[in-house]
Amino acid sequence: MPEEPLPPLRVREADGSPNVIPVFDMVFSGATLTKTGPTTVQILMDSGAGGTGAPTDAPYVTYSANATLSAERILTAGSSVTLVTDLTAIYVNALTGGGATTVYAATGNQYVTISAAADLTDEYVFRASTGISLTSAGNILLVHYGSLLVTSTRAINTTAPLAGGGNFSADRTFTVDTLAVVSSGRSISTLFPVSGGGNLSADRTFAVDTAFLVTSARTITAGVGLTGGGNLGADRTVDLVTGGAGQYVITSVGAAEGIAWINTAAAGGGPVYAPTGGFYIAYAPDIDLTAERILIAGTNLQVASDTTNFFVSVSAKTIRIPLALLTIQPDSANAFWTARTGANVDFAEVRFLDAGEGIATWWGIVPFNVAPSPRWNLDLYSVAGTATAAGSAMYTVVSKAVATGEDLDSAAYTLIASAQVSSIFRSTTLTISAVSGGNFDAVVAVSNGDYLLVQLNRHGGQVVDSIGDFWDIKAVTMKVDVL
Repeated sequence: MPEEPLPPLRVREADGSPNVIPVFDMVFSGATLTKTGPTTVQILMDSGAGGTGAPTDAPYVTYSANATLSAERILTAGSSVTLVTDLTAIYVNALTGGGATTVYAATGNQYVTISAAADLTDEYVFRASTGISLTSAGNILLVHYGSLLVTSTRAINTTAPLAGGGNFSADRTFTVDTLAVVSSGRSISTLFPVSGGGNLSADRTFAVDTAFLVTSARTITAGVGLTGGGNLGADRTVDLVTGGAGQYVITSVGAAEGIAWINTAAAGGGPVYAPTGGFYIAYAPDIDLTAERILIAGTNLQVASDTTNFFVSVSAKTIRIPLALLTIQPDSANAFWTARTGANVDFAEVRFLDAGEGIATWWGIVPFNVAPSPRWNLDLYSVAGTATAAGSAMYTVVSKAVATGEDLDSAAYTLIASAQVSSIFRSTTLTISAVSGGNFDAVVAVSNGDYLLVQLNRHGGQVVDSIGDFWDIKAVTMKVDVL
């Protein structure tokens, strides 16, 4: 039986290229061919003159697992890294944003480092300055302060006029006692012979007129009848030259010599000096006298003195002079004169209604013995119209004083009390009200015998005027000091 023919030979690469059938001739390079039988050939790819191949158990780095290799290392992307490959290369890329767990910034950013880094191009190196030192422990940077830094136990204390302070364990506040601080508006004034000074808004300089200064070399010389003296380098005493007991030296008028002694207890040719034990009248005690009598003011008297004289005068006393009713403003129905009969006393008075303005005028003569400072004032004697609780009257007072030889009607009145308010008792209870707590000397000056005019205007109906009824003025008096 004839043999069956062999199928045609096919040669191909594992990836399918090349793929040739039928093959009649094969050429090998880098391999060893050995005939092992009449129809067989051994091909060795790892030895022979044609070269050797790499072992399959070497620790190769591969992009993915390979069944032919047994110890390969697979290149795998870690945190914030991606791998990209083509047919010939593998690309490792660092992630700089997006969903990466760790983000690696670019080398050109402005990092703060503890030393210069070759991989960075724009870093800032953190260096220690005065009073600071730096150390590192692993990845931790330690900053140490030196002697220039203070701890919380360090304290700031204050002295007057400052207050506050304390240690640095908390915020502290400092205040200034303004009573002890002088503002720039405060001035320093000088008196001759010192010049300069001014307010404290700038530096000030003081100068002394040296023509008025006396040095310690200046001398006091004792003249005729005197002893002592000397230069001003020490305290000096000048004494009167004395002779025997009770005798004093005297000189002729206008003469620097001719010393003579005189006994003050006997007649002589020169001045006689009274003894210190005489009964002299003095204005005040004197240490040089031993038996003087002090002039003291008695009842209603006052004593004054200048350098040479005593003045004894009568002390001022305060009196009250009733003023007479002169007129009631005829064109006002809110003020008028009226009379009424009481249970025991009949009265006449000026009545002011509680409605609008009402004006009345009183007059009087200033006493001829008025004091140099009259301290004059006015008192009002009045009652209110009802028997309920007390209220207040509101009024204005003007006045003028006319002296002999002056026109009675030319000068206008002067305001002495504006919108004055006085508390008034009700019904028949008398109220004495002083128009002023002081006096009117500075407003209307009065002199001996002046004709005084006083005009009163009640502001009835005002809220402050709370009497709520008529107001009867019984009398107006001038209170004044006289001698």
